[in-house]
Parts: sequence; C-alpha cells; structure tokens
Amino acid sequence: NNGADDYPRDKYGNCDFEQVDALRLDDLQRDVAELLEGRAVEGPSFDIGAGKRRVGSTVRIEGVPLENGVLLMEGIFALQDILLPNLPSDQKLRVVVHPTSILNVDELRFVSHQVLRMLRRIVRDYHCRTRDARDILSRWRSVADGEIRNVIPFIDSADILLNASNLYEIGALKSTALPLLNHVSPAFPVEYAQAAQLKSLLDWYYVVPNPDTAPKE
Repeated sequence: NNGADDYPRDKYGNCDFEQVDALRLDDLQRDVAELLEGRAVEGPSFDIGAGKRRVGSTVRIEGVPLENGVLLMEGIFALQDILLPNLPSDQKLRVVVHPTSILNVDELRFVSHQVLRMLRRIVRDYHCRTRDARDILSRWRSVADGEIRNVIPFIDSADILLNASNLYEIGALKSTALPLLNHVSPAFPVEYAQAAQLKSLLDWYYVVPNPDTAPKE
C-alpha cells in the first residue's frame, strides 16, 4: 500500500482505499516477477494503525519447484488484470470468496451481503486494526462503492465462486459487534443511526456462546 499522504482522494477529500491506484503497482509487479524467478524480495509491511508503510521481511518461494508452486494474492483488486498484466491468463486461477446468499430472518426481513460484510468488518477491524465501530460505519459508503467498482464488474472473470455466507455467522459476530455499536455516540448522527439499524437486526439473533463450536465445513 501507499502511505496515507500518497493515497488517492475521493470526492469528499478522504483517502480512497477502494481504488487500485492506492497500490504501488510497479513495486508489486517487480516483486512478483522476482519471486517467480526464484529470487528473494523484501516484502513491505503496512501499519494499519499508523497508516504507514514499514520495512517487512525477506520473502522467497521455497520448498517446491517453481513450476509447481502457488503464489497467493488476496484483496478486493485481485480479479483485475492491471495487477499483473504480464502474467499469462492460463497461469492465473481467480477465486472469489464472497457472501452471495441473502440470509432470511423471516418472511419479511433479510440480511443483505453488504450488511453482513459490514458486521464482519466492524469485528475484524476492532481486533486487528484498532478501529472503532463509528470509524468503520463512516466508511460504509466507501466500502460499498469499492465493491461496485472493483468486484462486480470483474466477477464474471472468476474461475471459482465460493459462497461465504453462514447461517450461524451473525450470532457468532453479535457478542463482539453489539458492545462496539453501543459505543457509537449520538454526536455522530449518521453513524449513530446506522448503528441503531444494525442493533435492531442483531436483536433477532441469539449469541453463539462459543464461535469455536461452529461447523468447520
């Protein structure tokens, strides 16, 4: 990733994390070419909390012949050819893991995949990125727009599409998401209203007391 000062901006003047220009494409393409040639590269690291690019560790593909190895790339931009334009298509396997099913609460209420992704993000960013629920809710519009720009137009190019929706998931997320949503202050009326909507949805679900007991398949 770029550093915060180098990010492209959206129409509101905020850092736009949801466009491919936020990546250092030249560095990415050079490093992947080096890896596929069997050479070591210095993999960068990104400090989410500080918004800074850091020096990472040295990486090399080892343990198998290169022609039999797999280089895994993950991210919202991974379907786009602009990431690795010089790599032949027959050497790429595009896999989309995405919550595609609508989860019905009853005959009148349902949970869209965007709402499920937002609940996931609130819990993930709390644990991994030191962000609170208000911060995540303030990015809701940007996240939804990023999906429209970077996933949906390219989804037909996927070789494999895996549905990541799980019936038990909202119950597993509730124990962490609900306290975080309760801390969204009325001083931020837009995010407060969004939090209220999500809390109303969570009221329809029991808490899964131990997510580790969820099915593995």
